[in-house]
Amino acid sequence: MDSASYIDQVYYYKNPSTNQSFKLDYIYAIEGLNEPEHFIPSGSDTASHVQNFYKQKWDEITYRTQVGMFNKITANNNYKHIKVLAPSIWKFYEGAINSLTAQGPIQNYFEAGNLHPYPNVIQSSYSWDKLKYHPIFYVPLYLKTFYGSNSNYGNNYPKYVTETGYQSQRPPYDTTFSDIDESAAAKYMSFLHLEFLNNGIEKVLFYKLLENGYDPKDDRYALIKSNYSAKPVFNTLKNISKILSDTSKIQNRIDKIAFTINYISPGIFNLKAYQQKDNQIILAIWRKDANSACYDINNTVIPVLPINFSIVFGNNFKKAYLYDPVNSGLATDSLSESKVINLSLADRALLIKIIYENSIGLSDNHIEDVANVYPNPATNSIYIDSKYTTEFKSIQIFDSYGRQLLYSPSIVLPKEISIQGFSPGWYVLKLETSNHEYVTKKFIVTHP
Repeated sequence: MDSASYIDQVYYYKNPSTNQSFKLDYIYAIEGLNEPEHFIPSGSDTASHVQNFYKQKWDEITYRTQVGMFNKITANNNYKHIKVLAPSIWKFYEGAINSLTAQGPIQNYFEAGNLHPYPNVIQSSYSWDKLKYHPIFYVPLYLKTFYGSNSNYGNNYPKYVTETGYQSQRPPYDTTFSDIDESAAAKYMSFLHLEFLNNGIEKVLFYKLLENGYDPKDDRYALIKSNYSAKPVFNTLKNISKILSDTSKIQNRIDKIAFTINYISPGIFNLKAYQQKDNQIILAIWRKDANSACYDINNTVIPVLPINFSIVFGNNFKKAYLYDPVNSGLATDSLSESKVINLSLADRALLIKIIYENSIGLSDNHIEDVANVYPNPATNSIYIDSKYTTEFKSIQIFDSYGRQLLYSPSIVLPKEISIQGFSPGWYVLKLETSNHEYVTKKFIVTHP
């Protein structure tokens, strides 16, 4: 079955028991082949010649599948809500990516990058390198290695993590694996989730949700046990999601909430700001020094000494709530009418909700909602407008091969742009805001 036919079969699902068909309108995204460069079919039901063919042709098969899938989705209005993700290349070495991009301009056939990073300390023999496997070191290293010199693999695209996680053991402990126990996994995941967000990952999906009981090693990644009780890591992720709900990133506007960190080495902290309301923000803060890397492997807990410090804000806040998402989704402490928060931080991330009396002047609009482009599909012209701004710093239009067809240093809204002479197909409109943020919109051109 080719990729285009497969998408139809998935989208128009037929229940084998009732023979009833229905559309899966809730599909958000579809990714390319899953880790194709190292997943070779095996087993008694797969002929050896098929395995050998796949080993020799994995890059060609992956490329052709991606092209067929992308063209099918972008040409059908029923699928216009579905985002197309890249194939998930797992082994982050240039050989795999170079082999794939040599087949053709694959970056023209996905809308977001797709990563499967697993920062586990897999065996004790990795002890010399295990510092890299802590999220605060692993995530930046992974992204730099994966995208640093691969301009032909969408390094400027949005990036998703569609698989990630930690193996977490439960008693009895198997000493053949240097896994971390469940309580340690919860701490690590609080780092890992926020590190991905801090490094520009737009969405993170954790593997896997539920133990199946068939593969004990694979079940160590699960967030929920086979008896449907939640592991600590599930509660940690749930708490972070709850606390950060209804937020948008504050990117270059952090100066609106001026503050300083009083500590001898303030650079050892990572901090991310999110906005919930016009007078309410969330600060996520965690350590990035080597002393915070707690390798609680093989049921051995290595204590991490806390650091005491304070955050001093430029103006008094009305209320501040402190959260420890590893332990609870509820505030563990609160302060009123102050501009100083004293904290102690060890081996986990902390979240702080700050509420001001009045507006702090930050936009709570998601960047992709700033501009409207219509009609879509279009024949002769497209129109751009916005209820949030009257101008953009620049506008660009690219075709499906990544070629720039239009550039203007500034536009005033509303704006009509002629697309006469554009061949039928899909195009990308890229707008730059006054804050140097980019809004990307996809549109389709059809014959009149």
